[in-house]
Amino acid sequence: SGPQDSLFNALISPDGKQVAFAKRSGNEGSQAYLVGVDGSAPRPVEVGGGQRAIAPLAWTHDGKQLLVSRWREGEKPEWVLVSVSDNAQTVIGTGSIGGSSDFSPDGSLFAFMRNQPGQKKQELYVMSVRDGGAPVKISDGWTPAWSPDGTKLLFVSDRNGTDDLWSVRIADGKPAGPPDFVKGGVSSLVAVGPRGECYYTTTSLIRDLFSVQVDPETGNLLVGGGATLGVMS
Repeated sequence: SGPQDSLFNALISPDGKQVAFAKRSGNEGSQAYLVGVDGSAPRPVEVGGGQRAIAPLAWTHDGKQLLVSRWREGEKPEWVLVSVSDNAQTVIGTGSIGGSSDFSPDGSLFAFMRNQPGQKKQELYVMSVRDGGAPVKISDGWTPAWSPDGTKLLFVSDRNGTDDLWSVRIADGKPAGPPDFVKGGVSSLVAVGPRGECYYTTTSLIRDLFSVQVDPETGNLLVGGGATLGVMS
């Protein structure tokens, strides 16, 4: 890449051998690429039809297909599943995706998040990859990831007023009950491992609490008259 290039949306393949990413050069639009983790054999993701793959969105869990967003001026972005072996392509949806997304382990369902027009809250949806059809809203929230057996969708939500980790059972592409609380103080779900272990980030604010002495007549602080009381988080 050159000095005017910016790289983003990097996604490592499940086998750890390839990286999908998007590159934007200067004022040009972005282009999705595949490259070996050692930097070998970089190549653009080709989608044909006068369109350009503008960014990778998600790998299938078997690593055989990469979902990319392709776009042509004046049209809605399309979500295209591209085979990394023979470049076979299948369009599974259209529109914008607002961040992270995840395929179910068997590849039959796709979970994603997006903003509705005029709203700030992220919403989570699940759609059938094989049958198409309208996406089903699961909850308000972000960073969805499937459990290893594909029966639950984990996500982060502020539905209780704080950012916490939740899970909801999914059956036939729809919620099979209300979400269950999993863990508090989770700001973003990074991944769910093969044994169900969750990798996540937290955000905390730590502040020192001090006491000071004030001159009652002038209101000025008295030098050397304070003490550290503790730490607030």
